[in-house]
Amino acid sequence: MVEKYIKNGAQVSQSAARLLAKNGCELAGKFIAQRVSKPQKTEAPKEESAETPAPEVPAAEEAPAA
Repeated sequence: MVEKYIKNGAQVSQSAARLLAKNGCELAGKFIAQRVSKPQKTEAPKEESAETPAPEVPAAEEAPAA
């Protein structure tokens, strides 16, 4: 039944296409794009940086109570 709609130009999502193809709908296979895996992150050697504290800002002077 879904094949009728696909033949008439309906476009199915990736998820729906995978489910339909798994259940025997050959027309849905053209909507399945090859998944591209992301390259694995390799941990770069961490350089020891001398952590410098932020410069201290002097506190604002308070006006004397009158």
